[in-house]
Amino acid sequence: MADLLTERQMQVLHLMSHGYENREIGRRLGGLTEDTIKTHGRHILKKLQATDRTHAVRRGFELGLLQPHTDSNAVNMPRQIPPPETSLAAAMRVTNPKEQLYAALQSLGWTPPAGGARV
Repeated sequence: MADLLTERQMQVLHLMSHGYENREIGRRLGGLTEDTIKTHGRHILKKLQATDRTHAVRRGFELGLLQPHTDSNAVNMPRQIPPPETSLAAAMRVTNPKEQLYAALQSLGWTPPAGGARV
């Protein structure tokens, strides 16, 4: 049963079970496009005879492909998935370039000068 899905499909299914959207799954798997993740999703649905993502995750649990999540159950995370986003990466999502720089510097331990001056 374990070889029902490819390793990559297992990684996608695992991240689906955590509620991630396609774009975030692609980012966590090393920058795969949203279309690539959608393709993996279609193959997962077909192989698990599921009608949607929720059904696929439920089938994954039923078939023993997924294990219940617990905070200490990191062993079940598929290999080669990057760690959670760092504060620096979160800072880079800010759209204003000055705010982006300010947030990035703060994530590295920088504190603004006295008087509250900002970058």
